[in-house]
Amino acid sequence: MEEVNLQGAGAMREAFAAVDWTRSPAGPPTQWSPTLKAALAMILPAQAEIVVFWGPEFVAFYNEAYAPTIGLKHPAALGRPACENWAELWDDLGPLLAGVRDTGVTFSAKDRPFYIERSGDGETVYFDISYSAVREPDGGVGGVLCIVSETTARVAAQRQLASGRERFSRLFDQAPSFMALLEGPEHRFSLANPAYRQLLGRDDLIGRTVQEVAPEVVAQGYIDLLDKVYASGEPFRGRAAPIELVHGEGGPPQRFHLDFVYQPIKDAAGDVTGIFVEGADVTEAVRAAADLAESEEKFRSFAQTVPNMFWTAQADGQVDYANDQTYLYAGWPLDSLDGANWVNMLHPDDHAPVRERWGHSLRTGEPY
Repeated sequence: MEEVNLQGAGAMREAFAAVDWTRSPAGPPTQWSPTLKAALAMILPAQAEIVVFWGPEFVAFYNEAYAPTIGLKHPAALGRPACENWAELWDDLGPLLAGVRDTGVTFSAKDRPFYIERSGDGETVYFDISYSAVREPDGGVGGVLCIVSETTARVAAQRQLASGRERFSRLFDQAPSFMALLEGPEHRFSLANPAYRQLLGRDDLIGRTVQEVAPEVVAQGYIDLLDKVYASGEPFRGRAAPIELVHGEGGPPQRFHLDFVYQPIKDAAGDVTGIFVEGADVTEAVRAAADLAESEEKFRSFAQTVPNMFWTAQADGQVDYANDQTYLYAGWPLDSLDGANWVNMLHPDDHAPVRERWGHSLRTGEPY
């Protein structure tokens, strides 16, 4: 191989020396064109993955950096026509090489898929590729120089990331709670799920600020609250917080009660870049609690006005209310008869039969 400069070729020096070049379509090195020798002198020491397919049969010459990309095909592929060792993808690779050779036009692609059997099993791999013509002094194309970079791991990572984003997007959109992502100190919407859009009664949120979308919340202190979370980096949680929102242009304000959290989003440096908003509309629960409290207040007002003993118990028999008349009659301090303590107002001799009769009524539903 003294006719070819293998300086810097590393392990490929032995691989080149082991080839019986008299049996290769390229012929012995003494017959190689100066252009091929010059190309090899350039690619063999290179750290990039490079292969040259030379002549009409596309005889393969490649460097050490390229060898791992073809796995078990190395070193048998060296000095042999590409169609022999790239047989499983020749219907794909062959036309690419022929196109460059016949037209002289460079072909390049990002994340180009190829099916290859390089480890015994078939697999689809991906490469960034650049195929360009190597011209002889007379202008003819002697071969095709292929500079490649395998991107299989990157493509897999991108697909996994895309799958994760798609899964998150579905969960985000289908979540029953309202959620939004506000970017920057101006609190601009970059994400808002359907529940959040329904809460505000509008769809034109993305790219707009909270103040632009819902100016009515400024006077209610919610912009100030967002500013505080953004500046401090500390989350805020609201419980049944009242808020008035205007649905539609010029519509009447509607009062809501919300459980929500403002969670600051930080970058790798720890700086706040936005705020994640998540919560639930608890307006109906608040109204129901208010109605219940009002009903209980009415009940207690009525119970206090009647001249009789008036008390209530839960399903397990524990007393949960007794009016003042009951305590006046029994002579016990207020609230001292709650729970099971009501039997204290009875004579000790009556405890056992009263408890038995009381238990019977609880079990059967019969009047006590």
